[in-house]
Amino acid sequence: MAMIFPVLAARRAAVTVEVIGRWCSVSREVVFTEELAALWKEMLGDEADLNTGFISNGGDSLQAVLFADRVFRLTGRELDYLEILEAPDVAALAASVRAGDRE
Repeated sequence: MAMIFPVLAARRAAVTVEVIGRWCSVSREVVFTEELAALWKEMLGDEADLNTGFISNGGDSLQAVLFADRVFRLTGRELDYLEILEAPDVAALAASVRAGDRE
């Protein structure tokens, strides 16, 4: 009977680490999306809509290049300016960047 408890304790510890790891991963994704949203508003103005594309918010290709540069300097993540121009909103752009990180 004494042998079972260390196994259960190890299993419980593994599950706890997995849950915490998932939570941290989700938290990083949320923080990254919020960072992009703040930069989006900084580049396009406070009235910029986060649920609308870059061009629809008055952005142009030069601003998209500057945005990509800022994202790289802040996060170390490369982002093509065409992705910025084609993304329907900030959340889709963040998801695209995260998907690129996993490849």
